[in-house]
Amino acid sequence: MAGKIEKPVLVQPTWRTPEERGQCDIVRGVTIVTPLHGGGVALHPEQDKSFLKEFDRVTPLRSAAVVGQVRFWWRATHGARAASLQEMQQREANLFGAASEPGKVSLRVDTPKWTCKEVPLWESTLAKNGNSWNPKTLPGMEAVAYGAFALQAKAGQPVRTESGVLRAISGIFNLVWTCPTQFQGELCDAIDTWLTFGGVGGRTRRGFGAVCSETTPSWDKLKARLETALGGLPTLPSIAALVPADVVLGQPKESPEAAHSAALAKLRTLRQGVDVGRNRGKLRPEGRSLWPEPDAIRTLQRRSDPAHSKPMYTEILARFPRALFGMPIIFHFQSKSDPSPTSLAPSDRNRMASPLVLRPVRVAGKWAPCCVLLADTARQRMQVALSGQPVEWRLTPKEQATVAQYVKPMKGHSDVLRAFLTHFQNA
Repeated sequence: MAGKIEKPVLVQPTWRTPEERGQCDIVRGVTIVTPLHGGGVALHPEQDKSFLKEFDRVTPLRSAAVVGQVRFWWRATHGARAASLQEMQQREANLFGAASEPGKVSLRVDTPKWTCKEVPLWESTLAKNGNSWNPKTLPGMEAVAYGAFALQAKAGQPVRTESGVLRAISGIFNLVWTCPTQFQGELCDAIDTWLTFGGVGGRTRRGFGAVCSETTPSWDKLKARLETALGGLPTLPSIAALVPADVVLGQPKESPEAAHSAALAKLRTLRQGVDVGRNRGKLRPEGRSLWPEPDAIRTLQRRSDPAHSKPMYTEILARFPRALFGMPIIFHFQSKSDPSPTSLAPSDRNRMASPLVLRPVRVAGKWAPCCVLLADTARQRMQVALSGQPVEWRLTPKEQATVAQYVKPMKGHSDVLRAFLTHFQNA
């Protein structure tokens, strides 16, 4: 006779709340307030158009992209407090994860109904030869088009209509972060700083894809927090030497789009504006550049238009102070007698991200143009090259005095970044 088979005892699982597990949820309803460039994971299939990021028609706000952005602002708030780069990297990997270990932070993006529309910046005009098209900036979009110059079609080609064009996104995306309770404070700091200064997609440092939330702290409260937290770019060998970042606000506007355009207009004016970055021309509004770099290129290449054969600043013959704005910088000359298009870039890499973050910030119910200058001690050590030829961007003390006194767009400064902060605040 077979033995009696006992029924298994079912153990009722014990469910624990996130709080009981030492976890907490951070919820933010996020809105994209300026045109978005890209937002998807795919690049353009044509290699020469790889900078045209594919627009993601399913999830324009991707969790991986958001985590990457928040990681950057975590470095700029709490990571920058680490005693060394190694310590910062270890803390970041412990919180957000690395290739060899999972992170303690997770993110879920709930995508409700949202809509998008294209933001046209250029139109095609038929060239005089009747065989090609030239792009022309639409009236009122000059500043935004300047910030999105990488999307502009080259002369002789039609204006691009692929998925890389800018789009305005309407709708709220619910972001739910989960992390251990002990990390709640520093994660909230990073998220709120991203919601104030950051964005998604491409060219976020020029304000595209800017994000905000109704739950973001007021400007006064966030500013007080940043005065003790924001230390600059933390991806540097010397963390302890970083100085606080500069944050400057312009006159408030009624909409984020207007504030975004105003911020970009300030950069465009300082670099190329008539009577600021350029002289007023005789035959056309844009005259000769008031910056020293064009004459430096003419001097190095021993080639110039007869009207520009004499350097504007004889004390500064081969200096490139605008390298601090970010590189590469492509110099185009109007005259065929002048040098051909020339590129200024770091000697050891293809580009250097701009230390200037421009975007709208919500202040007292309105939107103010905002400029954040991220601290970076490595900038003073960088080496640059002009089309592969090593050149110098630093100024000697004598050249600094000359630049501050005679170069109009420098606003009395010898540092172009300080000059721009002054221009941004007063323009």
